[in-house]
Amino acid sequence: MSWCDDNSRSFPHINERALDLILLEELRCSEHFRHRFLPPILQVLGVEVEVGRGAVYCSLERTGDTAGETDILIEMLLNVTPVRQKCGVLIENKLIAPFSDRVKTGLGQAKRYLRERDAKIASGEWAAGAVVLVAPQVYLNAASTRDFDLTFSYEDVLDWLIRPGVDGELSTRLDHKRQMISAALRGGGRSGDRTADPRVVQLWDLYEHTAIEFPDLLMRRTRGEPTDSYSVPFEWIKESPGPAKCSAYHVLERGNVDILIGG
Repeated sequence: MSWCDDNSRSFPHINERALDLILLEELRCSEHFRHRFLPPILQVLGVEVEVGRGAVYCSLERTGDTAGETDILIEMLLNVTPVRQKCGVLIENKLIAPFSDRVKTGLGQAKRYLRERDAKIASGEWAAGAVVLVAPQVYLNAASTRDFDLTFSYEDVLDWLIRPGVDGELSTRLDHKRQMISAALRGGGRSGDRTADPRVVQLWDLYEHTAIEFPDLLMRRTRGEPTDSYSVPFEWIKESPGPAKCSAYHVLERGNVDILIGG
């Protein structure tokens, strides 16, 4: 047995912040990863020049009309003569949570990112900018991504973490990160070795047609449906303007449904 054998119990819960830190590390430390992540972004920016030095930041708070949190920010210096120009990339990382809307401004999450990008360009701080979404492919298929300049799936990220010819400790570390992401994609790794709860299985079976008929609900069926599932959430994603965002939680312990209306 290897210390890094694939074992879902090693990852009791992988959330978006854990994935933020994986992206942060790879973008900061791996030229191999940057060579796969950055070229499509530079193409969107219309940039065909060499990237000089850059910096990556995580969990930056924004205020004002663009209020929110930037999960990952990349700033790059482009080797353009006679001066080096800076461009920026605002990255939103999603696992299962719906986009957050602001009731006061009526701006959806992507539009606030776009407004932040435009403000940076208008002020002269950036020569160009892009807004990127990184999420599981099932999320990208269900959610509205039209306001993002570019999207990447975590399935792509898994492929980029494969490094042919690498062995030893680096190979083990890459395997560990791939297992973390895989655990997140299958529901945090919490259900890998547990007995499915018939109640949860039956509930999902009843709603199976709804997930297909109404993909905007973003109903993400977990693998295994463990017996200690507390609630089964169904998120309603609705871009502004429109009714308030709703969530329905089937609370198994109480045997009822909680309906939450945002705002």
